[in-house]
Amino acid sequence: MNNISEGEKLFEEGKIKEAKELFLTVLENGNSCKETYNNLAIISIQENNINSAIEYFTKALEIDPFYKTTVLNYTDLLRTMEKPEIAVPLLESFLKQNPQDKETQQLLEDINLADKTAVDIKKYNEDGIKYLGNNEFEKAKKCFVKSLALNDNQSSIRKGLLLALDAILKHNISETNKDISSTRPKYFDKGKEANPKRKLFLKYVPEKLVTEKTGLNILFISDFHVAGNQARMMKFLNNHTTHKARSIGFIKDYLNYGEDIVLDTNEHLKEVHELIKEADFFHFIRLKPNIPGIDLNKYLRKNNCMIDYFGSEITCHKDKVVDFHRQTGFFGLNKSIHEMYKGAESMMYHFPTMFDSSEYSKYEIDLNFYAKQEIVIGHSPTMPRIKGTHYILPIIERVNNRVQQKITTNLIMGKTNTDALLEKAKCDIFIDCLSTEKDIDGAGSGASQNSHESLALGKVTICSMDNFYLSFYPDAPIFSSTIEGLEDLIMNILNNPSIVKEKMKNSKSWLTQFSPNLMIERYLQIYQFVITGDQVVNSFDRFFKIF
Repeated sequence: MNNISEGEKLFEEGKIKEAKELFLTVLENGNSCKETYNNLAIISIQENNINSAIEYFTKALEIDPFYKTTVLNYTDLLRTMEKPEIAVPLLESFLKQNPQDKETQQLLEDINLADKTAVDIKKYNEDGIKYLGNNEFEKAKKCFVKSLALNDNQSSIRKGLLLALDAILKHNISETNKDISSTRPKYFDKGKEANPKRKLFLKYVPEKLVTEKTGLNILFISDFHVAGNQARMMKFLNNHTTHKARSIGFIKDYLNYGEDIVLDTNEHLKEVHELIKEADFFHFIRLKPNIPGIDLNKYLRKNNCMIDYFGSEITCHKDKVVDFHRQTGFFGLNKSIHEMYKGAESMMYHFPTMFDSSEYSKYEIDLNFYAKQEIVIGHSPTMPRIKGTHYILPIIERVNNRVQQKITTNLIMGKTNTDALLEKAKCDIFIDCLSTEKDIDGAGSGASQNSHESLALGKVTICSMDNFYLSFYPDAPIFSSTIEGLEDLIMNILNNPSIVKEKMKNSKSWLTQFSPNLMIERYLQIYQFVITGDQVVNSFDRFFKIF
């Protein structure tokens, strides 16, 4: 026994070779004992000699089938080999002799639960794949979410979930578009806004303000309607400043913010050409597009245009963006994407997203969910992959499995903005775009229109906010999280109402800094800087007048 103790001491000191030699010497001397075989099995595992480890464990159990140390060590090895079912009869036999052993009882329960979980995962995956193949996308989504909630490390199943989500989004958009013509646009209704006496840049100027329009002809051009920003800006410039504005888009937006010209007919294209020739200033939203039948480059100069970057998907083109600004010298505005500044610092400027919180004045901060038996977590992705939806949904399901309250998800996709807001108002907690720990500093992480809307509705709001965004808004009343930290954050929110109340108390006043009046003033300052190069603002100049 002294040799065994000496060998174990050598093992603890990291002298594995010497310990092994000593244990083998014990066996050669005819002193076969369970401790020696167990120790040689452990050494064999360290040497990655699994077959030898199994042989040694087996010999130890032949000497004493109820030797707990070997029972537990052998079970650990079998679980590592993903063969826990072999350990089950071993543990059951041990427990018959030692029914009070809680440690072994818990181990057996864990193995049985894991076995049941594996069966459940297999069933969810098989059903999900079947539903996906049959185009039953909602059913496929539910199966994949439940599977990933049980085992997060399934890349192929996560891809399947993403396929189901994209298909659901596409279907919902199609259904929304069927009724969109009978739904009033949220921000801009050109049928009601048009001035029948005027054309081109005076088309949407109220008649009483026509004589006040001594400023710029501003033309917005965008490949899509970014959260209604250009519709709101165009309307505000026409109704409240000395400038005139029009907006060109390339698609009709199912979100139904409202649009001016959509490039879908030759008649519209003719008007677009006329507007380009009359424009004094070009405000591009995201990338500068190509317009059929006209060379935009003939009309663009460093001092008459700028590009306003929205959306995290623009980070996919950040190298192209930086090269473009280096080559042209054009000015750019950037929504909190720090990586896009590198190499073009002198031509890029941070700028927040416009948001009118006064439209939500009837909503109060809502923390009533702490008294509810069912808590609704909302999520409204326009692009599930970029928003992290295929990670978020399984995490919410895991939280539901951990807490007493019922946690349900309200997945709001493919609806008009007006309908989406009605759904958001029904939620208790809202999750916006989330990034991984690896990507958070390069993905443009910060509060978007979605986050602003949920805050304005009085909802607890979660999104990824990187250090760059927080350097501008350190007091943001939003819970920042990565995908990896979301489950713990939700649990923390559910268990700590006082922390949530403190975080939310100034959310309404925080939003006022993004009001249209303030944002338009800042945009006009940028316009002047691009045109003149002068950073000094004369607030009495008619250029900055707001009615």
